[in-house]
Amino acid sequence: MSTRVIKTKAEHKRALREIEKLMSRPRLSREEREVFELLVQLTGDYENKNFPPQGSTAAELIEFLLKQNGQPQKALAQIFGGETHVSEVLHAKRSIGVPQAVKLGRHFHVNPVVFLELPRS
Repeated sequence: MSTRVIKTKAEHKRALREIEKLMSRPRLSREEREVFELLVQLTGDYENKNFPPQGSTAAELIEFLLKQNGQPQKALAQIFGGETHVSEVLHAKRSIGVPQAVKLGRHFHVNPVVFLELPRS
């Protein structure tokens, strides 16, 4: 997989497939982890440019995905280290770190970058 700026829908789709492959592995080498992080950033940049956010926060997105998947909040307890932490995330009292974003991406089968509240340029 080439790691360069994503400019087309086809490149975006290929990058997402590669992210999924990397996410399915139990362990990544340092080089694979670096490629993964770069692909997540590149796909996030492409998506932010071509699919502007609609103003949803990470918490709102998680609530939506839970509802769409028919899951209770406690389904995410293992990701955040307990039901209390899930509640704190959903009430914007606790932020989502990269490790949790990756786990959420795996859980919901979406690009993990959508859970990170990155500064907008």
